[in-house]
Amino acid sequence: MKIKIFMVLLACLFIFACFEETTARQEEVKKAEETVDWVAIEKTVNSLTELGLIQKIDTGAGKAWVDIFKWQMANAEQKETFTKTMAFYCAHKRGDSTYFVDIFDWLSGKSIAKYDAWGFKVF
Repeated sequence: MKIKIFMVLLACLFIFACFEETTARQEEVKKAEETVDWVAIEKTVNSLTELGLIQKIDTGAGKAWVDIFKWQMANAEQKETFTKTMAFYCAHKRGDSTYFVDIFDWLSGKSIAKYDAWGFKVF
């Protein structure tokens, strides 16, 4: 009986910790959204498309396909900044404030990075 109570309490603590992390992330995103220069983001996305990094964008689904060779030349910080920018761009184009994007390799279709309420992740 004590083990079951302990497990329930542990699960509650985990859920609470996840909620706090999500809430903190939402506050961080909200602050960032207030200072976003949408024109600059649009120009950046257009430039990256012209340079060949971005091959295709599906803003409704929150998906972008990139040239894997150009992606691999970027460092971790550049990849995170790019992925966040794409999440903001897709949300802006959808007209909502749900910031998420999945980045895929254009050649293989493999998921290589994502940004969502839990943050940035590269695969």
